[in-house]
Amino acid sequence: MLHESATFRDTKHVEEVLASNEEVFRYCVFESANIEGGSFDGVFVSCEFRDIEFYWGLFNSALFFGNRFERCTFQGTSFSSCRFVECTFTDCSFVKDNLASPCSARETKLFACAAHNCEGWNELFANHMP
Repeated sequence: MLHESATFRDTKHVEEVLASNEEVFRYCVFESANIEGGSFDGVFVSCEFRDIEFYWGLFNSALFFGNRFERCTFQGTSFSSCRFVECTFTDCSFVKDNLASPCSARETKLFACAAHNCEGWNELFANHMP
């Protein structure tokens, strides 16, 4: 299903729409949510993620093209086989969960992405850029 130019705000709404399998999001905004657990896939084109906290989330084979991530926290989050193309990350954190497990990015690739003032970004993604 295609979601276009939609805004998803608050934890319940964001969590619900991201949990849908194999969805396509274009020009969408996701904001102001605290999400614990969950598996997320799909295609995200020119979307914005603002003020979202992901705890123990699993992004599995998701494609992110031209997205902006602002003030997002990824705590113990896994990015497995994801692709990030021309994405920007600003004031984001990629930190350990409460059991001291770090974020992971197994088989994830980044192309022409940039990070500004992000904690843990270099440690997580340094070896995933061509």
